[in-house]
Amino acid sequence: MILKTLLEGIEYRLIAGNPDASIQRVVADSRCVAPGDAFVCYQGVIQDGHAYIRDAIERGAVAIVAERPLNETFDHGLTVVQVPDGRHALAIMAANLYGQPASKMRLAGITGTNGKTSTTYLAHNILRAAGCNSGLIGTVRYGYGDTWETASATTPDALHLQSILHDMNHHQVDSVIMEVTSHALAQERVSGMQFDLAVFTNLTQDHLDYHSDMQHYLDTKVRLFQQLKPTSGQAILNADDPASEYIRQSIPAESVSYGIKSSADFTASDIRMDVSGLHFRVHSPQGVFPVDLPMLGEYNMSNALAAIALATLWDCSQDAVQEGLATTVVPGRFEMIRCGQDFIVVVDYAHTPDALERLLVESRKFTQKRLICVFGCGGDRDRKKRPRMGQIAISLSDYVVITSDNPRTEPPEAIVQDILTGIEQDRGDLHRDQSYTVILDRAEAIQYALEMA
Repeated sequence: MILKTLLEGIEYRLIAGNPDASIQRVVADSRCVAPGDAFVCYQGVIQDGHAYIRDAIERGAVAIVAERPLNETFDHGLTVVQVPDGRHALAIMAANLYGQPASKMRLAGITGTNGKTSTTYLAHNILRAAGCNSGLIGTVRYGYGDTWETASATTPDALHLQSILHDMNHHQVDSVIMEVTSHALAQERVSGMQFDLAVFTNLTQDHLDYHSDMQHYLDTKVRLFQQLKPTSGQAILNADDPASEYIRQSIPAESVSYGIKSSADFTASDIRMDVSGLHFRVHSPQGVFPVDLPMLGEYNMSNALAAIALATLWDCSQDAVQEGLATTVVPGRFEMIRCGQDFIVVVDYAHTPDALERLLVESRKFTQKRLICVFGCGGDRDRKKRPRMGQIAISLSDYVVITSDNPRTEPPEAIVQDILTGIEQDRGDLHRDQSYTVILDRAEAIQYALEMA
């Protein structure tokens, strides 16, 4: 493909060379450059891609797309283009390289602090029950039909994302449900893509190491809704979360709502919960009907309502909704582990204060005796939430086992110390003295809790 075609839709200035240069691939990592490639560089969170231009040229790059003027003269024949935003340019070039695959399928994006994965799985399963060839992109995996790969990031980088969408389009996928994180929006990974539907789940504290404050965090998520198709795009908003009203007022698109505690277009009644899951009646503009969901927790009912709203807007029948929900299993989302034991074991990816609190509140409903919580906090992420999660764990559990959870580059001991700060603040009375232990090895921590149970 020629460079000029790859740059369609991007504001750019030709600094040197030929805009009709033939390009084999688009690359953003100089270590992956091969002869004939275009190297796109930008200022990243840690590394500055401009520092690797010489390396890219030595590996055979024939075009450089940069955010700022280059201070040296390069060999004759090299094409150099300057753009305002390298990340944005990379996303548009990736989409052009693969033939704009997102425009050839129905596309729904789901954003929010918690619930993205569950909502994505639920919607995907309903669509499949309705006979759609649905694709899924999210925290756990990417794929369609029987073709899946383990996810490397919730929302892949722009080049990987467009490659996935191209493969899906090639295999006749007609609808794609994808999680869209605030990091992905801030880093322009989905720039240039237009969504048919955008879903908001909720907003609670997370990623304040990356976003300056909660308002910036919310404004970043609003960007997804600004990428809805101009005339036909629709927003699906959680009426139980006050941030939804801010989103609704920030966008021109039409919206529908879902909720449990608030008046909404999609809501629930006759709610019953047992160890087999949730059972309730859905009230929607298309009628009232019962559903069974093999998941626990009121928040999963909220996720189910979001998925039902999405499926309904895409003309799925009530039968498809019922079948899709009844057969959905979401890994690590209030996932029941049944091995014949006489106590309940639940695995959940609760990694924010709000998610941990909701998990423990719902779990309490299923035991007359002790509630034992094994948890940790990830490294290189928002440190401010760690003490709060410690407070929540110690106040809502009978016993807490603090362990290591993907420390990345941080010492696990330092992460645990942040958690203990919150626990020590909450201990108060003397009975807290023996209510927790620290076991850094996660396998040992789990074994310890199982033996206690």
